[in-house]
Amino acid sequence: MLSFNKLIYVQSSFPDATINMNILHKDDSIIGNTDLYVEFEHLSQDYIGHKHHLDNKVRCDLIICWQNNWVDKSRYFAPILSIKELLDTGNIKIHYHETKKY
Repeated sequence: MLSFNKLIYVQSSFPDATINMNILHKDDSIIGNTDLYVEFEHLSQDYIGHKHHLDNKVRCDLIICWQNNWVDKSRYFAPILSIKELLDTGNIKIHYHETKKY
């Protein structure tokens, strides 16, 4: 389960926002929190189109997009959360490349 604590800030430059997220134990009890640097995109592939993947100075922990249209599933630069998929299925699914360390 995901548990977002609060939105810390939103800005127009990359990354778009910082969100504080609760770290949960297996029993869903909160054991801490961490800040996530988030980029909002209409389509997930826009992350590449905007050349955010080339910015080595700033990290991106999560891409939140309307629709996940990522082509090369082995080359995710950050985990992806699709709002359309959430509304269509009722479930939050984070897409990521399983062998990459985030």
